[in-house]
Amino acid sequence: MNIADILKVQQAARAEHPAMECGDALITYGELAVLVDRCAARMRKQGIHGGDVLAINLPDCIEYLVVLYGLAKIGAIAFPVAGTSPAPEQKRLLEQSGARHLIAAAGPSPLKSVPVLALSGLCTIDSGIDPAAAEMVSTTGFDANTPLIIISSSGTSAAAKFLLLTHAQMHWRITTRERNIGFALTDRYLSAIKLSFNLARLRCMRAIQSGATIVFPGPDAGETLVDLVHSSDITITNLLPTQVRRLADRNRGKGPLLPGVRVVIGSSPVSAQDRRRLRRRITPHLYEVYAATETGPIAVAAPADQDARPQSVGMLAEGVEAQVVDANDVPLAAGEVGHIRFRTPNLPTAYLDNPEASAKAFRGGWFYPGDMASISADGYVFLKGRDDDVINNEGAKFYPREVEEVLMTHPAVVEAAVIGWPHRKVGEAAVACVVVKKKVPATMLKEFCRQRIPSFKVPFAVLILNKLPKNESGKVLKRELKPIIQRRLQA
Repeated sequence: MNIADILKVQQAARAEHPAMECGDALITYGELAVLVDRCAARMRKQGIHGGDVLAINLPDCIEYLVVLYGLAKIGAIAFPVAGTSPAPEQKRLLEQSGARHLIAAAGPSPLKSVPVLALSGLCTIDSGIDPAAAEMVSTTGFDANTPLIIISSSGTSAAAKFLLLTHAQMHWRITTRERNIGFALTDRYLSAIKLSFNLARLRCMRAIQSGATIVFPGPDAGETLVDLVHSSDITITNLLPTQVRRLADRNRGKGPLLPGVRVVIGSSPVSAQDRRRLRRRITPHLYEVYAATETGPIAVAAPADQDARPQSVGMLAEGVEAQVVDANDVPLAAGEVGHIRFRTPNLPTAYLDNPEASAKAFRGGWFYPGDMASISADGYVFLKGRDDDVINNEGAKFYPREVEEVLMTHPAVVEAAVIGWPHRKVGEAAVACVVVKKKVPATMLKEFCRQRIPSFKVPFAVLILNKLPKNESGKVLKRELKPIIQRRLQA
C-alpha cells in the first residue's frame, strides 16, 4: 500500500471533478494524478531514491500537496519545515532530520550541506495537462510499513519531539471517522491553516481521500476569510482557536458569519463559554477535535456534545481506545481523575532518537500524552490539565484548567493561562496570566474567582499581558510564561 494509490482511484472515478483550487489555478483529479506522476519521475531523475529524507518549505498551495504525494510515490520521506521559523531554527531542524535536500520555491538553503531542489524543476501547474504525456511511476514494491513522513510534536512544555510515520499509520489517520465531520464528494474545503502544520496536511489528505475539493486562499488573495468562504462556496474548514476568536470579535451583527459552514477547531482546548460565543457568532456547526501528534484524532465534541457535556472535549473517535489510570497504571472507575492513555491501530512506538521521551510516552502498546483527565460512564472525555501542571497547595491538588475555565467566563477576559508558582506559606499557588479586551483591575479578577472557586484555587497573582506566548498552531507556551511571571513578580 502506498498513500498515493488513492490518486489513481480518484482519477478513474471522478477525473473531471475539481481536486484543488488556488487563486486562478484549478486542477481536476485526473490532472492531479498526472502531476504527481510527473513530479515523482522528475525526482527520480534528480537522483532521489526511496528512504531519502527531503525537507519541504513551500507556500500553501497546490504544488505543496503534489510534492508531498510525489515523494510518497517513490518511497522518499517528507519532512515539513515551517517557513516562518527563524533561519537558525530551520538549520537545526535540517541537521536533526538528516535531510538530503530542501524542496523550496526559491532562495538558498539555511544549511549548505542540504542543497535546494527548486520547485520549478519538479512541479509546474499548467493548463491542458495531457495524461498520455505523463511518465507513469509505479508504487509497487512498497509495503504498508514504508516510512512516509517525519512530523514534530508542538513542544508546548518541552522541546519538540519527532515521529516517523509509515504509509499505514497515515492511512489510518486520514480514514478515521470523526462523527459528523466526514467529507462528502460535494464538499469544498477551505485550507486556511499553514500546511507546515500536521493538522492542516491531515485535513487536506483526508479531503483527497474522500474526493472533495480543496480551496487555498492563494498568494494574492485580497478577500477576507469570510468573503472567501462565501465567494468560493465553502462547506467546511478547519481553523485555529485564535482565528475563530478573531472572527468572533469582529462580528458585530446579530447572526453568525458562516451559518451553513462546518467549522472544525483544534490544537488547544476551548472553554465552554468560548464555544457558545463562537457558535452564536461564527456558525452553529462548530466541532472541536481533541488530537495528539502521536495518535491523530482522539475525541470529537459535536454541537450536541457541547450542549450535553459543556466541559468535555467530546466522545472518542472511531477506533480509539482510552483508559484513565493511576500512577501504577491501574485503570480507574468512570469519573475518576488520573493519567489518560490511548491506543489506536498502527500506533507509533517511539520518537526518533529520543529513548527517554519514548520510554515515558509509549508503554505496553499505549500512548501516554501527559494529560490528566476523566472519562464519564457515557464515554465523554474531560481534560483536567497536564500531569506536570498539577498545583499542590498545602496538599490540596488542583489543575490550571479549572481556574482558566472560570477566568474565561469573565466578560473582559479573552485568554487565560494558569501556572503553579512557589509560595512560601502554602508551598505552591496559582498565578494567572490573562489577556483582556477592556481594562479591568487584577484585584477584580481575583475577586471574580473567589466568588466561584475554593479559596486555595484562587490565584495569588493575576498578571494582565498584551498577549500570551504561543506556537504556530496557537497553543500557549507555558514554559515561556515562566520568565515573564518571574520578572513581573519581582518588579
